[in-house]
Amino acid sequence: MSYKISGKFFVILLILFGAASNGLSQNNNSTTGKDNPVKKDTVIWNVVKFKNYTINYTDSDAGNFMTLKSYLDRGIDSVENFFGSPYPDVFSVFVYPNRASLDQHWQRDWGVPGFKSQCWMVASGVAERLDILSPSVWLSQACEHDPGNKKETQDLITHELVHVYHGQNNPHPNFADMDDIGWFVEGLAVFVSGQLNKERIDRAKNVLHKGEDPKELKSLWGSKNKYGFSGLMVKYIFLKYGKQKLISLLPQTTEKGILSALNITASKLLKDWRGWILRNG
Repeated sequence: MSYKISGKFFVILLILFGAASNGLSQNNNSTTGKDNPVKKDTVIWNVVKFKNYTINYTDSDAGNFMTLKSYLDRGIDSVENFFGSPYPDVFSVFVYPNRASLDQHWQRDWGVPGFKSQCWMVASGVAERLDILSPSVWLSQACEHDPGNKKETQDLITHELVHVYHGQNNPHPNFADMDDIGWFVEGLAVFVSGQLNKERIDRAKNVLHKGEDPKELKSLWGSKNKYGFSGLMVKYIFLKYGKQKLISLLPQTTEKGILSALNITASKLLKDWRGWILRNG
């Protein structure tokens, strides 16, 4: 889901984590701030730095550390393999110990005092950071997801990491003022992460068969089947124009820019996309 707050477009992803791992272990390629924690966002952070990212966590999540790191490492590898290049910049991951602390950060970051997130909102991702609600409080402070589903967890975290990569390769690293191509921002993450599953494709086909397909590109993300529609549009672009053309769209910030790069009109793109889905998906 996307939120436009104070003129900024933020991508809110539903990230889950698996069961706690065997605990925090030291890594010769990392440095830890366990003995010198940093206070930020009214939370005392332990900091572990790796080559291309930093994990900030609290003592309550020490047991989840290696599980989270494994998801992040696999996701990073997947994203870099798809795009064919590494993340341009380092980024930070903040694992918030409770919803109140996460809301406090979002209130300050988005400039909306008193903002209270809904139970399904557990993370946000932009170029410089991921903010994530701790998996240890999912049962009491989150809803609608199965933290034991490892594939779903991995796909969702990879989805989030696509947003980080996209933001680092876009002139608007926080996706500010990009509401009209929310379908591309989210669709790219759905497609690359592997979340474009049969269920989403079938739902999209059913909607199109009823003649309820979006009439504008920006409506792809505004529809009830927004993840499916957006992911399918990006898949269509990938198959018709090729991976390199898709990658070349990363810096685009407007619908006009994307259409110009593809040398097509919005109505023609939607028409061709609809026909492709009904024939194939």
